Amino acid sequence: SPDSTEYCALFGFSPPRAALFSADKNNTLVHDFGEAARNTCRWAPHGRSFILAGFGNLGGELSFWDRKTLRCLATVDAHMTVAHEWAPDSRAFLTAILWPRLRVDNGFKL
Repeated sequence: SPDSTEYCALFGFSPPRAALFSADKNNTLVHDFGEAARNTCRWAPHGRSFILAGFGNLGGELSFWDRKTLRCLATVDAHMTVAHEWAPDSRAFLTAILWPRLRVDNGFKL
């Protein structure tokens, strides 16, 4: 998390398990998100939400999570994503398909 009190870990064989841990001295498990095709966890700059996603050789499914309630807010598809980033105000998430990795279907989603 942006304030360094928690971290998200993706571990295990495919499909990997995702879990949220407290960054205290015991690394306490806060929440287990289960197994799914994902390889990325990105915190929003303000720390209130984060995404769990599968980019690269995975399908491009993004799940947006609320940190306080640990509830999935939405799931969207962004297949073939090459670049991804939160807006500085944490209100938008950008995904893009860029050349030269992909020569067709280049574009972006906000």
